[in-house]
Amino acid sequence: MALWLRTAGATMAPPEVCGVPDSADPPKRRQLMLFGLRMGVPFIGFGFMDNSIMLLAGEMIDNYISLYGFTALASAALGNIVSGWCGLATGELFESAVSKIGLPPHHLTVSQHRMWTTRAASLMGCLVGITIGCLMGMFPLLLHREKRERKSA
Repeated sequence: MALWLRTAGATMAPPEVCGVPDSADPPKRRQLMLFGLRMGVPFIGFGFMDNSIMLLAGEMIDNYISLYGFTALASAALGNIVSGWCGLATGELFESAVSKIGLPPHHLTVSQHRMWTTRAASLMGCLVGITIGCLMGMFPLLLHREKRERKSA
């Protein structure tokens, strides 16, 4: 959530800084798509990192702490804490990567930023980005299955 607020706040530059005159006209579909893309791309990296670290840390914690009576869910919760720490430490990295990959500018004005369609495009971009990232971040489960098959053989 903090990543979204920082990213949204960073795009709310005054019109004279953006070089775009302020306008109350509704944004065009292409502008909304580009804005949603810019908002969502950092969340692909964040979701990937968050989910994969949570799974890896949770399994590692479970391997050691379950000996003392902790449940798998408690281990997952502790893994989520570790993942949250990593997310806070790397949030700026994902945001700066977006500016370096060369996405085209959206040219939204301050008035257009305040419109509900722009906020909806931002939310959709973030939701799609984090969903893709979290699905990609499930790769440790593939490793876990291989490990389980080796144990049973």
